[in-house]
Parts: sequence; structure tokens; C-alpha cells
Amino acid sequence: MAQVPIVMVSSTFRDLKAEREGVREVIQGQGMLARMMETDSTIPDRGLLTNSRAMVQRTELFLPLVSNYRYGQVIEDADLNSKRLSITEREFEWAEERGLPMFVFLLDEDVSPTGTLAELAEDFFDLPKLQAFPERARHHSRIIATFRTVAEYAMPAKGVANRQRAGPGVDFGSGTGGAGPAGG
Repeated sequence: MAQVPIVMVSSTFRDLKAEREGVREVIQGQGMLARMMETDSTIPDRGLLTNSRAMVQRTELFLPLVSNYRYGQVIEDADLNSKRLSITEREFEWAEERGLPMFVFLLDEDVSPTGTLAELAEDFFDLPKLQAFPERARHHSRIIATFRTVAEYAMPAKGVANRQRAGPGVDFGSGTGGAGPAGG
């Protein structure tokens, strides 16, 4: 019996709930397992960062949804987060360290912020990190797509599922709904 590929979905939570649910449905509709913090059984006494790192260790494909206006929660932890990164960016860094294949969804810059002024003000202090993270995510070895709505990433996500099932070395060209290697 073939092993079911595991895809970790990572993003800020409050602003991208519908997008997270939509990508989970696409992944599972392609016969893959979507692993997400809100559906994963965490171990309460281990802490959020420890659980996040464990999830990255148990995945085969990393799929971050990167917001254009929200950096996300930063947890103070000298051992697990010495750079004071958001949980999403720290998970991204762990996935990089593991050399996981990544398919990065960047929220289009023209999408207006949602949330209260207080929530948006929280991210003002992390503005340099918020601006740097999408650029860091762009890399020639990654598949990059921008999206404005949940429906816009269904086709690229299906293309990624096909790539993952086919294994390394299979070229699908640009048949991923507009997504392709960054810079190429």
C-alpha cells in the first residue's frame, strides 16, 4: 500500500482561516494528508513551538500561506526562537533546515487587511519582518504563487499535489495554474 503524502499548512491564523480551510480541502481532495496546528493533536505541556517543530519533522511537503499585512505571533523562547520570528516563519525556517520541498502562497499585495485596528497595530512593530518574509520565501527552488481568494489557489495546489505524487525529477512545466519556480 502506498504511503499517503503529508503536507504541512502553515500561516497566520486569525486572518487566513478561510484560506487554510480551503487549502486543506484541496490537499485532502488530492488524496494527501493536510497537517495543521488546529487539527493536529498537540501535547499541551510541550508548548506551541515544540509542537510546531514536531509537525515540521513529520511532514513531507511544506505549504506556507504568507500574509501581506499580518506577521503573526512571536513566542519568546531563547532556545527555539532566538531570532524572535513569528511561528509561521520559524516553521518555514525548520522546513528549510530539513530541505523540504515548498510550495509558497503569497497573499497578493492588493488584498486589503482584515481585523481590528488593535490587531493590525500589533504587527506594526514587526513591519520589517513582515516585509522581509515574502522576499525570503521567494527562492528559485520553490514553487511560488500569489492569491487573492480561496478559489485562486485551488489549481496551483492541485498541481503541487501531482508533483508530490510523481516524485522528484518530473517536470510539469507551468501546468500549475500560473505557479512556477520563483525567478524562473
